[in-house]
Amino acid sequence: MASIVARLHSFPNTLVTVVDTPDDICHPCPHLINGGCQQDGPTSEAKVKDKDQMVLARLGLPTGSKLSWAQLLMDVGRYFKAEDLEQLCCFCPWLSLGYCAEGLRGLSYSLP
Repeated sequence: MASIVARLHSFPNTLVTVVDTPDDICHPCPHLINGGCQQDGPTSEAKVKDKDQMVLARLGLPTGSKLSWAQLLMDVGRYFKAEDLEQLCCFCPWLSLGYCAEGLRGLSYSLP
């Protein structure tokens, strides 16, 4: 994940494709089995996909959209605030670590 994030920050005009399936960041995860998340059992992938769809709907992006990483960050900063994570990510084990909330706060300050 760190190398992908570093590359995107170094090249913010990189085109990314919006997906609601496991992406390049997911591929090394040991819970990715048969093309889907199995972290909490066989229903995990459906739960992740539901969350992905909620986020995409809020951004107004259909699956398959292509946009630059910089534009995606601006859109996320416009449409999401750190407080939104409690609802959107309530079952995510990373939520309590605060990284995502910190990242969203940083986006809101860097927007034009």
